[in-house]
Amino acid sequence: MTAMITPEYLLNFNISDRSQFIKKLVLCPIVESSEHLKQIENINDMGENKITGVIYKYIKNKSSISGAIGRKYITVHYRAKDIVEDKETEPDLELTVFNCFSIKFEAKRIYSRGYAEYCGEGGLECFLSGYYSYDDEIGGMLAYVQRDDIFKVKEEIIERVKNKECINVIDAFFVDLSFLSTHKRKELNNTIDIYHILLDLSNNCTN
Repeated sequence: MTAMITPEYLLNFNISDRSQFIKKLVLCPIVESSEHLKQIENINDMGENKITGVIYKYIKNKSSISGAIGRKYITVHYRAKDIVEDKETEPDLELTVFNCFSIKFEAKRIYSRGYAEYCGEGGLECFLSGYYSYDDEIGGMLAYVQRDDIFKVKEEIIERVKNKECINVIDAFFVDLSFLSTHKRKELNNTIDIYHILLDLSNNCTN
């Protein structure tokens, strides 16, 4: 039975082990949404924003943290606009855990030409430049894999990520279809951890 998430429950975690917070309260709910996504007709052709919207609604209403969201111990936002350093930002998904941390996600479709976009100015570069998560040490990328074998796609993404001022990669950080990368942010003189989750939305994953 899942424990009720309350401020007291959160205090039971060792805040220095932030990865456990992120795994249980952020990564798990996103991965949970993948089974729901697979039931949607033509999901392998659906646009990025619509897919993210489905994930947002699932996390808010049906996931393992939906109760905590209802009690406002966790908040989730879909494409919420913010002003950072006089620039307007709009990450695809953002989750904030009560007095603990906030993590922004940028999502990209992976089909015939999605690799470059995943690591480009509108993708991973948003975090490396400080456009997203300017004051944070963490961020996240979601890959909606709509074509090809997802394990081959993951290998290709990792190789490209390694060329982006990457210090370290931990493969299968959470599940087989995830990994964690750490990057230098030269302009900000710091580093950032990026949690990558790949969701299989290709034709061969429908039931």
